[in-house]
Amino acid sequence: MKPATDFSFESSLLDQVPFGVCIVEKGYTVVFWNRILEEWAGIAQGDICGTSLLERFPHLTENRYLRRLDAVLEGGPPVIFSPQLHPHFIPAPLAGKRLRVQQTVISCIPPQNPGAGHRLLITLTDMTQPVEQLREISGLREQALTELAERKRAEKNLRASEKRFHDIALSSADWIWEMDQQCNYTFATDKARDILGFHPEELKDYNFLDLLTSQEKLRALETFMPAVANRQPWVDLEAWLLTKDGRQVCLLFNAVPLFDDNAALLGYRGVAKEITDRKHAETDRENLIKELQEALKNIKTLRGLLPICASCKKIRDDKGYWNGLETYIHQHTEAEFTHGICPECMRKLYPGLFDAT
Repeated sequence: MKPATDFSFESSLLDQVPFGVCIVEKGYTVVFWNRILEEWAGIAQGDICGTSLLERFPHLTENRYLRRLDAVLEGGPPVIFSPQLHPHFIPAPLAGKRLRVQQTVISCIPPQNPGAGHRLLITLTDMTQPVEQLREISGLREQALTELAERKRAEKNLRASEKRFHDIALSSADWIWEMDQQCNYTFATDKARDILGFHPEELKDYNFLDLLTSQEKLRALETFMPAVANRQPWVDLEAWLLTKDGRQVCLLFNAVPLFDDNAALLGYRGVAKEITDRKHAETDRENLIKELQEALKNIKTLRGLLPICASCKKIRDDKGYWNGLETYIHQHTEAEFTHGICPECMRKLYPGLFDAT
């Protein structure tokens, strides 16, 4: 059916506008369908004019649409169907099985001739791109808010972790430290002042090897440095260090390697415990053991059966020589002799002197 021509001039204008225009009269019969709607809906003017809009698009008979359309058709105020709540008043397919998002405005056209009824002017504006942009912006905003919340949560956890580490470091009896891949100190707790006499900030000017004694520097090349080269932990490694005032202290080191996201070695983090007193005690004990072992070697004892002359009391040694009793005992023990005379020998040797007493 051909479109009505009683408003041919107006219809020619409406046919050129960049939005969809549809005019229906009482009974929702379509009397005008512009070029844009032909393109959007894929329905030609000649195919839809003279037919019922409600029959073509049954969803418009739903109460949410029909009640408001009826009110406008009776001369009521215009009605707007938003692209958020009613985006597809007249379905208009797009590529990818999507539908064009529309904003629909329904207005009443008063009758031009006495006795004629009201008509509905339906205008549809394409809001697909603005709505998608809005959704994209909204999505980006939500993503930004989510990332911001995650960052705040991460920062909060980091602050809590740092505080926990700080509290542990302050309460620890051990010295907690960090160093880079070149073994330069980058962090130290205040315990460094108690053990080495250095302020924690001062240690940042020192390398691990700088504080070792001369002898320990050579040993470190055999113990500490291979662990660094192989990116291995330090487990119970002992080293003698020089304090700020020149004293020597022994420390027990334990540490783990630190890596970046690319598995490159960043350095080490660990603890050091002073064991100077323990090492001195171990040295004293070892020296005492050596002294006792040396003393045992020098102790001379008499064991077994000793061949002794029944008459002169000489003793035969293991080489077959007969030695005087004094000589033999002196050679085989630590005893020293001092001489005196017993009472019986006194009577025999000096009877006169003994009787006089």
